[in-house]
Amino acid sequence: MATQVTQSTLNIWAEINRIKTSPVFQSSSKLIRFLEFTVDEALQGRGHLLREQLIGIEVYGRSKTYDPRVDSVVRVEARRLREKLRKYYETVGSDARLKITYRTGAYIPEFADNPASETTVDQPVDVAVNRSASALYGEGDGACVAVVPFVALSNEEDVRVLAAALTDELVYQFSRSPGFRVAARSFLQLATLESGYLTAHPGDFGTHAAIHGTVQQYGKLFRITVEMSDSTGFVAWSERYDASTLDAHIIQEQIASSVLARLRVDDTRLRLMKVAPALGAVRIFGITARARRAIDENDPQAVSNALKQLTEISRRQSDCAQIFSAIADCHVELFRCGMSSQDDAYEAAKEAVDRAIALDRNSADANCSGASVQGWLRWNWKRAAKYLDIASEIGDSVRSHYLQGIYHSYGGQFDEAVDQLQRASLLDPFSQSVRTATARTLFLGRRYDALIATTERGRVQPDNVSTLRYIALACVLAGERDRAKSIIHRVQTLAYASSPNSLVAAELDAWFDEPRRATRALKDDKTPISARALLCVALGDHASAIAALDTVRKSRLPLALTFHLDPRFDGLRRIERFNQFVQSSREVLMHDRSHFDE
Repeated sequence: MATQVTQSTLNIWAEINRIKTSPVFQSSSKLIRFLEFTVDEALQGRGHLLREQLIGIEVYGRSKTYDPRVDSVVRVEARRLREKLRKYYETVGSDARLKITYRTGAYIPEFADNPASETTVDQPVDVAVNRSASALYGEGDGACVAVVPFVALSNEEDVRVLAAALTDELVYQFSRSPGFRVAARSFLQLATLESGYLTAHPGDFGTHAAIHGTVQQYGKLFRITVEMSDSTGFVAWSERYDASTLDAHIIQEQIASSVLARLRVDDTRLRLMKVAPALGAVRIFGITARARRAIDENDPQAVSNALKQLTEISRRQSDCAQIFSAIADCHVELFRCGMSSQDDAYEAAKEAVDRAIALDRNSADANCSGASVQGWLRWNWKRAAKYLDIASEIGDSVRSHYLQGIYHSYGGQFDEAVDQLQRASLLDPFSQSVRTATARTLFLGRRYDALIATTERGRVQPDNVSTLRYIALACVLAGERDRAKSIIHRVQTLAYASSPNSLVAAELDAWFDEPRRATRALKDDKTPISARALLCVALGDHASAIAALDTVRKSRLPLALTFHLDPRFDGLRRIERFNQFVQSSREVLMHDRSHFDE
Protein backbone atom coordinates (compact mmCIF):
# COMPACT_ATOMS: atom_id res chain seq x y z
CA MET A 1 0.00 0.00 0.00
CA ALA A 2 1.27 3.50 -0.83
CA THR A 3 2.81 5.71 1.81
CA GLN A 4 0.45 8.26 3.33
CA VAL A 5 0.54 11.39 1.17
CA THR A 6 1.44 14.30 3.42
CA GLN A 7 2.19 16.85 0.67
CA SER A 8 -0.56 18.75 -1.08
CA THR A 9 -1.59 17.78 -4.59
CA LEU A 10 -0.18 21.10 -5.77
CA ASN A 11 3.29 20.30 -4.39
CA ILE A 12 3.25 16.86 -5.99
CA TRP A 13 2.44 18.23 -9.42
CA ALA A 14 5.02 20.98 -8.97
CA GLU A 15 7.64 18.28 -8.35
CA ILE A 16 6.49 16.39 -11.45
CA ASN A 17 6.94 19.57 -13.46
CA ARG A 18 10.52 19.85 -12.19
CA ILE A 19 11.14 16.22 -13.11
CA LYS A 20 9.68 16.74 -16.60
CA THR A 21 11.93 19.72 -17.32
CA SER A 22 15.09 18.20 -15.85
CA PRO A 23 17.94 17.06 -18.15
CA VAL A 24 17.63 13.52 -16.75
CA PHE A 25 14.21 13.11 -18.36
CA GLN A 26 14.95 14.77 -21.68
CA SER A 27 13.67 12.65 -24.60
CA SER A 28 11.74 10.44 -22.14
CA SER A 29 8.18 11.37 -23.06
CA LYS A 30 6.79 7.86 -22.46
CA LEU A 31 8.32 7.68 -19.00
CA ILE A 32 6.82 11.07 -18.19
CA ARG A 33 3.44 9.80 -19.38
CA PHE A 34 3.91 6.69 -17.16
CA LEU A 35 4.73 8.94 -14.21
CA GLU A 36 1.85 11.37 -14.77
CA PHE A 37 -0.74 8.65 -15.34
CA THR A 38 0.15 6.62 -12.26
CA VAL A 39 0.41 9.71 -10.04
CA ASP A 40 -2.96 10.98 -11.24
CA GLU A 41 -4.57 7.61 -10.63
CA ALA A 42 -3.07 7.43 -7.13
CA LEU A 43 -4.21 10.96 -6.23
CA GLN A 44 -7.70 10.15 -7.51
CA GLY A 45 -7.85 7.20 -5.10
CA ARG A 46 -7.48 4.58 -7.83
CA GLY A 47 -3.94 3.47 -7.04
CA HIS A 48 -5.13 -0.03 -6.20
CA LEU A 49 -6.20 -0.43 -9.85
CA LEU A 50 -2.71 0.21 -11.25
CA ARG A 51 -1.76 -3.03 -12.93
CA GLU A 52 0.40 -3.89 -15.92
CA GLN A 53 -2.56 -4.32 -18.24
CA LEU A 54 -4.10 -0.93 -17.41
CA ILE A 55 -0.77 0.89 -17.84
CA GLY A 56 -0.03 -0.95 -21.09
CA ILE A 57 -3.38 0.13 -22.52
CA GLU A 58 -3.48 3.72 -21.23
CA VAL A 59 0.18 4.68 -21.54
CA TYR A 60 1.62 2.46 -24.27
CA GLY A 61 -1.39 2.17 -26.52
CA ARG A 62 -1.79 -1.57 -26.32
CA SER A 63 -5.13 -3.14 -27.27
CA LYS A 64 -7.70 -4.24 -24.69
CA THR A 65 -6.51 -7.81 -25.22
CA TYR A 66 -3.01 -6.87 -24.07
CA ASP A 67 -1.32 -9.75 -22.22
CA PRO A 68 1.64 -8.68 -19.95
CA ARG A 69 2.90 -12.26 -19.95
CA VAL A 70 3.62 -11.99 -23.66
CA ASP A 71 4.63 -8.31 -23.86
CA SER A 72 6.84 -7.09 -20.97
CA VAL A 73 6.93 -3.42 -22.02
CA VAL A 74 5.41 -2.16 -18.74
CA ARG A 75 7.86 -4.04 -16.53
CA VAL A 76 10.81 -2.87 -18.63
CA GLU A 77 9.64 0.74 -18.61
CA ALA A 78 8.94 0.63 -14.88
CA ARG A 79 12.54 -0.39 -14.28
CA ARG A 80 13.72 2.47 -16.49
CA LEU A 81 11.52 4.93 -14.61
CA ARG A 82 12.86 3.80 -11.22
CA GLU A 83 16.43 4.17 -12.49
CA LYS A 84 15.74 7.63 -13.98
CA LEU A 85 14.14 8.82 -10.75
CA ARG A 86 17.08 7.48 -8.76
CA LYS A 87 19.51 9.37 -10.99
CA TYR A 88 17.36 12.52 -10.82
CA TYR A 89 17.32 12.57 -7.01
CA GLU A 90 21.06 11.90 -6.88
CA THR A 91 21.86 14.84 -9.18
CA VAL A 92 19.72 17.84 -10.12
CA GLY A 93 16.86 16.80 -7.84
CA SER A 94 19.03 16.17 -4.79
CA ASP A 95 17.56 19.13 -2.93
CA ALA A 96 13.91 18.48 -3.84
CA ARG A 97 11.65 18.64 -0.81
CA LEU A 98 9.48 15.84 -2.14
CA LYS A 99 10.53 12.44 -3.50
CA ILE A 100 8.42 10.27 -5.79
CA THR A 101 9.43 6.61 -5.86
CA TYR A 102 8.14 3.19 -6.96
CA ARG A 103 8.81 -0.01 -5.09
CA THR A 104 10.28 -2.87 -7.11
CA GLY A 105 7.46 -4.88 -8.66
CA ALA A 106 4.83 -2.21 -7.89
CA TYR A 107 3.30 0.53 -10.02
CA ILE A 108 1.79 2.72 -7.30
CA PRO A 109 3.84 5.90 -6.74
CA GLU A 110 4.91 6.73 -3.21
CA PHE A 111 5.44 10.27 -1.92
CA ALA A 112 7.73 11.19 0.94
CA ASP A 113 9.71 14.09 2.34
CA ASN A 114 13.27 14.14 1.03
CA PRO A 115 15.66 14.22 3.99
CA ALA A 116 18.51 15.17 1.68
CA SER A 117 16.82 18.48 0.95
CA GLU A 118 17.78 19.71 4.39
CA THR A 119 21.49 19.07 3.84
CA THR A 120 21.99 19.66 0.14
CA VAL A 121 25.44 20.94 -0.79
CA ASP A 122 24.28 24.29 -2.07
CA GLN A 123 21.89 25.09 0.78
CA PRO A 124 24.40 27.17 2.77
CA VAL A 125 24.95 29.24 -0.35
CA ASP A 126 21.21 29.72 -0.74
CA VAL A 127 20.95 30.97 2.82
CA ALA A 128 23.79 33.43 2.35
CA VAL A 129 22.47 34.73 -0.94
CA ASN A 130 18.92 35.10 0.32
CA ARG A 131 20.20 37.13 3.25
CA SER A 132 22.56 39.48 1.42
CA ALA A 133 21.23 39.54 -2.14
CA SER A 134 17.54 40.14 -1.66
CA ALA A 135 17.66 42.63 -4.53
CA LEU A 136 18.11 39.75 -6.98
CA TYR A 137 15.70 37.03 -5.88
CA GLY A 138 12.66 36.78 -3.68
CA GLU A 139 9.95 34.34 -2.81
CA GLY A 140 8.31 32.76 -5.82
CA ASP A 141 8.22 29.80 -8.15
CA GLY A 142 10.35 30.68 -11.14
CA ALA A 143 10.59 33.39 -13.76
CA CYS A 144 7.27 34.34 -15.30
CA VAL A 145 7.64 35.49 -18.90
CA ALA A 146 5.13 36.74 -21.42
CA VAL A 147 5.76 35.93 -25.08
CA VAL A 148 4.05 38.79 -26.87
CA PRO A 149 2.92 38.10 -30.46
CA PHE A 150 5.68 39.14 -32.85
CA VAL A 151 4.87 42.08 -35.10
CA ALA A 152 5.01 41.68 -38.89
CA LEU A 153 6.40 44.97 -40.23
CA SER A 154 5.09 44.33 -43.74
CA ASN A 155 1.99 42.75 -45.23
CA GLU A 156 3.65 39.87 -47.07
CA GLU A 157 2.00 36.58 -46.25
CA ASP A 158 5.36 34.93 -45.49
CA VAL A 159 6.24 37.64 -42.97
CA ARG A 160 2.91 37.36 -41.15
CA VAL A 161 3.12 33.56 -41.08
CA LEU A 162 6.68 33.64 -39.74
CA ALA A 163 5.76 36.17 -37.02
CA ALA A 164 2.91 33.95 -35.81
CA ALA A 165 4.95 30.74 -36.07
CA LEU A 166 7.89 32.25 -34.17
CA THR A 167 5.56 33.36 -31.38
CA ASP A 168 4.13 29.85 -31.10
CA GLU A 169 7.57 28.25 -31.11
CA LEU A 170 8.90 30.55 -28.39
CA VAL A 171 5.89 29.81 -26.17
CA TYR A 172 6.49 26.10 -26.67
CA GLN A 173 10.24 26.30 -26.05
CA PHE A 174 10.02 28.50 -22.94
CA SER A 175 7.25 26.39 -21.41
CA ARG A 176 9.58 23.35 -21.62
CA SER A 177 12.64 25.08 -20.18
CA PRO A 178 13.44 24.70 -16.45
CA GLY A 179 12.82 27.79 -14.36
CA PHE A 180 10.25 29.47 -16.60
CA ARG A 181 6.52 29.93 -16.36
CA VAL A 182 4.83 31.29 -19.49
CA ALA A 183 1.81 33.58 -19.39
CA ALA A 184 -1.26 32.21 -21.19
CA ARG A 185 -2.46 33.66 -24.49
CA SER A 186 -5.75 34.81 -22.96
CA PHE A 187 -3.73 36.83 -20.47
CA LEU A 188 -1.73 38.50 -23.23
CA GLN A 189 -4.84 39.51 -25.13
CA LEU A 190 -5.64 41.83 -22.25
CA ALA A 191 -2.18 43.37 -22.39
CA THR A 192 -1.69 43.99 -26.12
CA LEU A 193 -3.13 45.95 -28.95
CA GLU A 194 -4.22 44.27 -32.16
CA SER A 195 -0.82 45.24 -33.60
CA GLY A 196 0.87 43.06 -30.99
CA TYR A 197 2.52 45.84 -29.00
CA LEU A 198 2.24 45.83 -25.21
CA THR A 199 -0.15 48.42 -23.79
CA ALA A 200 1.46 48.24 -20.33
CA HIS A 201 4.70 47.23 -18.67
CA PRO A 202 5.15 43.48 -18.10
CA GLY A 203 5.34 44.09 -14.35
CA ASP A 204 1.83 45.54 -14.33
CA PHE A 205 0.54 42.05 -15.07
CA GLY A 206 2.76 40.16 -12.63
CA THR A 207 5.36 38.97 -15.14
CA HIS A 208 9.08 39.45 -14.67
CA ALA A 209 9.93 39.90 -18.34
CA ALA A 210 8.36 40.02 -21.78
CA ILE A 211 9.76 38.46 -24.95
CA HIS A 212 8.71 40.34 -28.07
CA GLY A 213 10.03 41.40 -31.45
CA THR A 214 9.51 42.10 -35.11
CA VAL A 215 9.79 40.33 -38.46
CA GLN A 216 10.52 42.03 -41.75
CA GLN A 217 11.70 41.00 -45.19
CA TYR A 218 14.37 42.42 -47.49
CA GLY A 219 14.31 40.60 -50.80
CA LYS A 220 15.40 37.04 -50.05
CA LEU A 221 16.30 37.82 -46.44
CA PHE A 222 14.22 37.76 -43.27
CA ARG A 223 15.35 40.03 -40.45
CA ILE A 224 14.04 39.08 -37.02
CA THR A 225 14.64 41.24 -33.95
CA VAL A 226 14.01 39.69 -30.52
CA GLU A 227 13.91 41.70 -27.29
CA MET A 228 13.48 40.96 -23.60
CA SER A 229 11.99 43.80 -21.57
CA ASP A 230 12.15 43.96 -17.80
CA SER A 231 9.12 44.56 -15.58
CA THR A 232 9.43 48.35 -16.01
CA GLY A 233 9.31 48.16 -19.81
CA PHE A 234 13.01 48.77 -20.50
CA VAL A 235 14.91 46.48 -22.88
CA ALA A 236 17.34 44.29 -20.92
CA TRP A 237 18.52 42.15 -23.85
CA SER A 238 18.12 42.11 -27.61
CA GLU A 239 19.31 40.05 -30.56
CA ARG A 240 18.98 40.32 -34.30
CA TYR A 241 18.81 37.35 -36.65
CA ASP A 242 19.16 37.35 -40.43
CA ALA A 243 17.96 34.27 -42.29
CA SER A 244 17.31 33.33 -45.89
CA THR A 245 13.71 33.07 -47.03
CA LEU A 246 14.72 29.72 -48.55
CA ASP A 247 14.78 28.31 -45.02
CA ALA A 248 11.37 29.66 -43.93
CA HIS A 249 10.17 26.23 -42.80
CA ILE A 250 12.92 25.87 -40.19
CA ILE A 251 13.64 29.48 -39.21
CA GLN A 252 11.19 29.65 -36.31
CA GLU A 253 12.63 26.53 -34.68
CA GLN A 254 16.23 27.67 -35.12
CA ILE A 255 15.63 31.17 -33.81
CA ALA A 256 13.53 29.98 -30.87
CA SER A 257 16.21 27.45 -29.97
CA SER A 258 18.89 30.15 -30.15
CA VAL A 259 16.88 32.59 -28.02
CA LEU A 260 16.25 29.93 -25.41
CA ALA A 261 19.94 28.92 -25.35
CA ARG A 262 20.92 32.53 -24.69
CA LEU A 263 18.20 33.17 -22.12
CA ARG A 264 18.36 29.82 -20.33
CA VAL A 265 18.09 29.93 -16.54
CA ASP A 266 21.36 28.94 -14.89
CA ASP A 267 20.76 29.85 -11.23
CA THR A 268 19.98 26.57 -9.44
CA ARG A 269 17.27 27.94 -7.19
CA LEU A 270 15.53 29.59 -10.11
CA ARG A 271 15.77 26.44 -12.24
CA LEU A 272 14.13 24.49 -9.41
CA MET A 273 11.48 27.24 -9.13
CA LYS A 274 12.29 27.96 -5.48
CA VAL A 275 12.65 31.71 -6.03
CA ALA A 276 11.54 34.42 -8.43
CA PRO A 277 13.80 37.04 -10.04
CA ALA A 278 13.63 40.65 -8.94
CA LEU A 279 14.18 43.54 -11.33
CA GLY A 280 17.92 43.58 -10.53
CA ALA A 281 18.33 39.94 -11.53
CA VAL A 282 16.72 40.52 -14.93
CA ARG A 283 18.93 43.52 -15.63
CA ILE A 284 22.10 41.73 -14.53
CA PHE A 285 21.14 38.84 -16.76
CA GLY A 286 20.94 41.23 -19.71
CA ILE A 287 24.43 42.52 -18.97
CA THR A 288 25.97 39.05 -18.70
CA ALA A 289 24.17 37.96 -21.88
CA ARG A 290 25.71 40.90 -23.76
CA ALA A 291 29.15 39.91 -22.46
CA ARG A 292 28.66 36.36 -23.72
CA ARG A 293 27.56 37.68 -27.11
CA ALA A 294 30.81 39.67 -27.34
CA ILE A 295 32.74 36.48 -26.53
CA ASP A 296 30.75 34.52 -29.10
CA GLU A 297 31.45 37.13 -31.77
CA ASN A 298 35.18 37.25 -30.87
CA ASP A 299 35.07 41.02 -30.36
CA PRO A 300 38.00 41.86 -28.03
CA GLN A 301 37.03 45.49 -27.45
CA ALA A 302 33.43 44.55 -26.60
CA VAL A 303 34.71 41.83 -24.26
CA SER A 304 37.04 44.31 -22.56
CA ASN A 305 34.18 46.80 -22.09
CA ALA A 306 31.91 44.06 -20.75
CA LEU A 307 34.58 42.96 -18.28
CA LYS A 308 34.89 46.47 -16.88
CA GLN A 309 31.13 46.71 -16.42
CA LEU A 310 30.83 43.26 -14.83
CA THR A 311 33.74 43.95 -12.48
CA GLU A 312 32.10 47.15 -11.31
CA ILE A 313 28.78 45.40 -10.74
CA SER A 314 30.49 42.59 -8.82
CA ARG A 315 31.73 45.12 -6.27
CA ARG A 316 28.14 46.09 -5.50
CA GLN A 317 26.56 42.68 -6.02
CA SER A 318 29.01 40.13 -4.68
CA ASP A 319 26.67 37.14 -4.43
CA CYS A 320 25.64 36.49 -8.04
CA ALA A 321 27.29 33.42 -9.59
CA GLN A 322 26.46 34.37 -13.17
CA ILE A 323 28.41 37.64 -12.84
CA PHE A 324 31.56 35.85 -11.71
CA SER A 325 31.36 33.09 -14.32
CA ALA A 326 30.99 35.76 -17.03
CA ILE A 327 33.99 37.64 -15.58
CA ALA A 328 36.07 34.45 -15.76
CA ASP A 329 35.06 33.82 -19.38
CA CYS A 330 35.96 37.40 -20.33
CA HIS A 331 39.46 36.97 -18.88
CA VAL A 332 39.93 33.71 -20.79
CA GLU A 333 38.75 35.29 -24.04
CA LEU A 334 41.07 38.29 -23.66
CA PHE A 335 43.99 35.88 -23.22
CA ARG A 336 42.95 33.96 -26.32
CA CYS A 337 42.86 37.26 -28.24
CA GLY A 338 46.39 38.08 -27.06
CA MET A 339 45.29 41.02 -24.89
CA SER A 340 46.55 39.62 -21.58
CA SER A 341 49.21 37.20 -20.37
CA GLN A 342 48.41 33.67 -19.35
CA ASP A 343 49.41 34.18 -15.72
CA ASP A 344 47.44 37.42 -15.32
CA ALA A 345 44.38 35.88 -16.96
CA TYR A 346 44.62 32.74 -14.84
CA GLU A 347 44.92 34.62 -11.55
CA ALA A 348 41.86 36.77 -12.25
CA ALA A 349 39.76 34.06 -13.93
CA LYS A 350 40.49 31.41 -11.31
CA GLU A 351 39.42 33.76 -8.52
CA ALA A 352 36.15 34.50 -10.36
CA VAL A 353 35.47 30.79 -11.03
CA ASP A 354 36.07 29.86 -7.41
CA ARG A 355 33.63 32.55 -6.34
CA ALA A 356 30.98 31.40 -8.84
CA ILE A 357 31.29 27.75 -7.81
CA ALA A 358 31.11 28.68 -4.12
CA LEU A 359 27.90 30.58 -4.77
CA ASP A 360 26.27 27.92 -6.95
CA ARG A 361 28.13 24.67 -7.50
CA ASN A 362 25.28 23.37 -9.68
CA SER A 363 25.65 26.22 -12.18
CA ALA A 364 26.43 24.94 -15.68
CA ASP A 365 27.97 28.29 -16.62
CA ALA A 366 30.26 28.30 -13.57
CA ASN A 367 31.47 24.77 -14.27
CA CYS A 368 32.03 25.54 -17.96
CA SER A 369 34.04 28.58 -16.88
CA GLY A 370 36.11 26.28 -14.66
CA ALA A 371 36.77 24.03 -17.66
CA SER A 372 37.82 27.03 -19.77
CA VAL A 373 40.25 28.22 -17.12
CA GLN A 374 41.83 24.80 -16.60
CA GLY A 375 41.90 23.98 -20.31
CA TRP A 376 43.09 27.15 -22.03
CA LEU A 377 45.01 28.75 -19.18
CA ARG A 378 46.60 25.66 -17.62
CA TRP A 379 46.25 22.89 -20.23
CA ASN A 380 45.02 20.71 -17.38
CA TRP A 381 42.66 18.46 -19.32
CA LYS A 382 41.85 16.16 -16.44
CA ARG A 383 40.49 18.97 -14.29
CA ALA A 384 38.74 20.54 -17.28
CA ALA A 385 37.00 17.22 -17.94
CA LYS A 386 35.74 17.03 -14.37
CA TYR A 387 34.15 20.45 -14.64
CA LEU A 388 32.53 19.47 -17.94
CA ASP A 389 31.21 16.23 -16.43
CA ILE A 390 29.36 18.29 -13.82
CA ALA A 391 28.07 20.75 -16.43
CA SER A 392 26.81 17.87 -18.58
CA GLU A 393 24.96 16.31 -15.65
CA ILE A 394 23.18 19.61 -15.01
CA GLY A 395 21.84 19.67 -18.55
CA ASP A 396 22.51 20.49 -22.19
CA SER A 397 24.26 23.80 -22.69
CA VAL A 398 25.87 25.24 -25.79
CA ARG A 399 29.09 26.04 -23.98
CA SER A 400 29.49 22.57 -22.47
CA HIS A 401 29.25 20.83 -25.86
CA TYR A 402 31.38 23.55 -27.48
CA LEU A 403 34.21 23.12 -24.97
CA GLN A 404 34.13 19.34 -25.22
CA GLY A 405 34.33 19.66 -29.00
CA ILE A 406 37.29 22.04 -28.76
CA TYR A 407 39.23 19.79 -26.38
CA HIS A 408 38.57 16.68 -28.48
CA SER A 409 39.81 18.48 -31.59
CA TYR A 410 43.08 19.45 -29.89
CA GLY A 411 43.64 15.75 -29.21
CA GLY A 412 42.97 14.80 -32.83
CA GLN A 413 39.67 13.08 -31.96
CA PHE A 414 37.79 14.67 -34.82
CA ASP A 415 34.71 12.43 -34.92
CA GLU A 416 34.04 13.08 -31.24
CA ALA A 417 34.75 16.78 -31.71
CA VAL A 418 32.35 17.18 -34.62
CA ASP A 419 29.65 15.27 -32.72
CA GLN A 420 29.91 17.61 -29.72
CA LEU A 421 29.96 20.72 -31.89
CA GLN A 422 26.90 19.52 -33.83
CA ARG A 423 25.06 19.15 -30.53
CA ALA A 424 26.04 22.69 -29.62
CA SER A 425 24.84 23.91 -33.02
CA LEU A 426 21.45 22.25 -32.57
CA LEU A 427 20.99 24.19 -29.32
CA ASP A 428 22.10 27.49 -30.87
CA PRO A 429 22.29 27.38 -34.68
CA PHE A 430 23.41 31.04 -34.74
CA SER A 431 26.42 30.74 -32.41
CA GLN A 432 29.43 32.24 -34.17
CA SER A 433 31.96 30.55 -31.87
CA VAL A 434 30.44 27.13 -32.59
CA ARG A 435 30.56 27.78 -36.33
CA THR A 436 34.21 28.80 -36.10
CA ALA A 437 35.12 25.81 -33.93
CA THR A 438 33.39 23.45 -36.37
CA ALA A 439 35.23 24.95 -39.35
CA ARG A 440 38.57 24.83 -37.51
CA THR A 441 37.98 21.20 -36.49
CA LEU A 442 37.22 20.12 -40.07
CA PHE A 443 40.27 22.04 -41.27
CA LEU A 444 42.60 20.50 -38.67
CA GLY A 445 41.19 17.08 -39.57
CA ARG A 446 41.89 17.83 -43.25
CA ARG A 447 38.27 17.19 -44.11
CA TYR A 448 38.32 19.82 -46.81
CA ASP A 449 35.34 18.53 -48.79
CA ALA A 450 33.08 18.58 -45.72
CA LEU A 451 34.29 22.06 -44.79
CA ILE A 452 33.79 23.50 -48.28
CA ALA A 453 30.30 21.95 -48.39
CA THR A 454 29.27 24.08 -45.41
CA THR A 455 29.07 27.07 -47.74
CA GLU A 456 25.92 25.52 -49.21
CA ARG A 457 24.45 24.67 -45.82
CA GLY A 458 25.03 28.02 -44.13
CA ARG A 459 22.25 30.10 -45.65
CA VAL A 460 20.60 30.94 -42.31
CA GLN A 461 23.77 32.52 -40.93
CA PRO A 462 25.59 35.77 -41.71
CA ASP A 463 29.17 35.88 -42.92
CA ASN A 464 31.66 34.96 -40.20
CA VAL A 465 35.23 35.97 -41.04
CA SER A 466 36.79 33.35 -38.77
CA THR A 467 34.75 30.61 -40.43
CA LEU A 468 35.38 31.93 -43.95
CA ARG A 469 39.11 31.89 -43.19
CA TYR A 470 39.16 28.10 -42.78
CA ILE A 471 36.89 27.53 -45.77
CA ALA A 472 39.16 29.65 -47.96
CA LEU A 473 42.27 27.83 -46.71
CA ALA A 474 40.57 24.50 -47.40
CA CYS A 475 39.83 25.65 -50.96
CA VAL A 476 43.47 26.70 -51.44
CA LEU A 477 44.83 23.38 -50.15
CA ALA A 478 42.24 21.39 -52.12
CA GLY A 479 43.19 23.21 -55.33
CA GLU A 480 39.88 25.07 -55.73
CA ARG A 481 41.48 28.46 -56.25
CA ASP A 482 38.54 30.09 -58.03
CA ARG A 483 36.22 29.32 -55.14
CA ALA A 484 38.92 30.43 -52.70
CA LYS A 485 39.17 33.80 -54.48
CA SER A 486 35.43 34.32 -54.15
CA ILE A 487 35.54 33.63 -50.41
CA ILE A 488 38.64 35.81 -49.92
CA HIS A 489 36.80 38.66 -51.62
CA ARG A 490 34.00 38.29 -49.05
CA VAL A 491 36.58 38.42 -46.26
CA GLN A 492 38.16 41.55 -47.75
CA THR A 493 34.75 43.20 -47.87
CA LEU A 494 34.37 42.60 -44.13
CA ALA A 495 38.01 43.37 -43.29
CA TYR A 496 37.42 47.08 -42.91
CA ALA A 497 35.17 46.53 -39.90
CA SER A 498 37.90 45.43 -37.47
CA SER A 499 41.63 44.93 -37.10
CA PRO A 500 41.38 41.13 -36.52
CA ASN A 501 39.42 40.79 -39.78
CA SER A 502 42.05 42.74 -41.68
CA LEU A 503 44.76 40.37 -40.41
CA VAL A 504 42.75 37.38 -41.67
CA ALA A 505 42.43 39.08 -45.05
CA ALA A 506 46.19 39.72 -45.07
CA GLU A 507 46.96 36.06 -44.32
CA LEU A 508 44.66 34.82 -47.08
CA ASP A 509 46.15 37.30 -49.57
CA ALA A 510 49.61 35.97 -48.75
CA TRP A 511 48.54 32.43 -49.54
CA PHE A 512 47.58 33.79 -52.98
CA ASP A 513 51.02 35.34 -53.48
CA GLU A 514 49.75 38.85 -52.77
CA PRO A 515 52.06 39.89 -49.92
CA ARG A 516 51.39 43.60 -49.55
CA ARG A 517 48.83 43.44 -46.70
CA ALA A 518 50.83 40.82 -44.81
CA THR A 519 54.10 42.73 -45.14
CA ARG A 520 52.43 45.92 -43.93
CA ALA A 521 50.85 44.09 -40.94
CA LEU A 522 54.23 42.63 -39.92
CA LYS A 523 55.65 46.16 -39.68
CA ASP A 524 52.93 47.08 -37.18
CA ASP A 525 54.09 46.50 -33.59
CA LYS A 526 50.44 46.02 -32.52
CA THR A 527 50.02 42.85 -34.59
CA PRO A 528 49.58 39.94 -32.09
CA ILE A 529 52.30 37.31 -32.05
CA SER A 530 50.01 34.47 -33.21
CA ALA A 531 48.91 36.52 -36.22
CA ARG A 532 52.55 37.39 -36.96
CA ALA A 533 53.46 33.70 -36.98
CA LEU A 534 50.64 32.82 -39.40
CA LEU A 535 51.50 35.74 -41.69
CA CYS A 536 55.14 34.59 -41.84
CA VAL A 537 54.03 31.04 -42.63
CA ALA A 538 51.76 32.28 -45.43
CA LEU A 539 54.59 34.40 -46.86
CA GLY A 540 56.96 31.42 -46.77
CA ASP A 541 59.33 33.20 -44.37
CA HIS A 542 60.14 30.10 -42.34
CA ALA A 543 62.92 31.61 -40.24
CA SER A 544 60.68 34.42 -38.98
CA ALA A 545 57.80 31.98 -38.54
CA ILE A 546 59.92 29.71 -36.32
CA ALA A 547 60.95 32.68 -34.15
CA ALA A 548 57.34 33.81 -33.77
CA LEU A 549 56.08 30.29 -33.07
CA ASP A 550 58.70 29.90 -30.36
CA THR A 551 57.16 32.90 -28.59
CA VAL A 552 53.69 31.43 -29.14
CA ARG A 553 54.84 28.18 -27.51
CA LYS A 554 56.48 29.88 -24.55
CA SER A 555 53.37 32.03 -24.00
CA ARG A 556 51.15 28.94 -24.25
CA LEU A 557 48.82 30.68 -26.65
CA PRO A 558 46.01 28.55 -28.18
CA LEU A 559 47.79 28.33 -31.54
CA ALA A 560 50.46 26.14 -29.89
CA LEU A 561 47.78 23.51 -29.25
CA THR A 562 47.52 22.86 -32.99
CA PHE A 563 51.20 22.72 -34.00
CA HIS A 564 50.93 18.96 -34.58
CA LEU A 565 47.73 19.20 -36.63
CA ASP A 566 47.49 22.45 -38.58
CA PRO A 567 48.05 21.90 -42.35
CA ARG A 568 49.46 25.43 -42.65
CA PHE A 569 52.56 24.22 -40.81
CA ASP A 570 53.28 21.30 -43.15
CA GLY A 571 56.06 23.27 -44.82
CA LEU A 572 57.83 23.59 -41.47
CA ARG A 573 57.75 19.92 -40.53
CA ARG A 574 61.11 19.21 -42.17
CA ILE A 575 62.72 21.78 -39.84
CA GLU A 576 64.07 20.18 -36.65
CA ARG A 577 63.47 23.26 -34.51
CA PHE A 578 59.76 23.25 -35.36
CA ASN A 579 59.48 19.53 -34.64
CA GLN A 580 60.93 20.22 -31.19
CA PHE A 581 58.14 22.74 -30.66
CA VAL A 582 55.58 20.15 -31.74
CA GLN A 583 56.95 17.51 -29.41
CA SER A 584 57.12 19.87 -26.45
CA SER A 585 53.56 21.14 -26.93
CA ARG A 586 52.17 17.70 -27.62
CA GLU A 587 53.66 16.23 -24.45
CA VAL A 588 51.90 18.89 -22.38
CA LEU A 589 48.73 18.61 -24.45
CA MET A 590 48.42 14.85 -24.08
CA HIS A 591 49.23 14.86 -20.36
CA ASP A 592 46.23 13.66 -18.32
CA ARG A 593 43.95 13.46 -21.39
CA SER A 594 42.83 9.95 -20.40
CA HIS A 595 39.46 11.17 -19.21
CA PHE A 596 38.66 12.68 -22.61
CA ASP A 597 39.91 9.59 -24.41
CA GLU A 598 37.61 7.17 -22.57
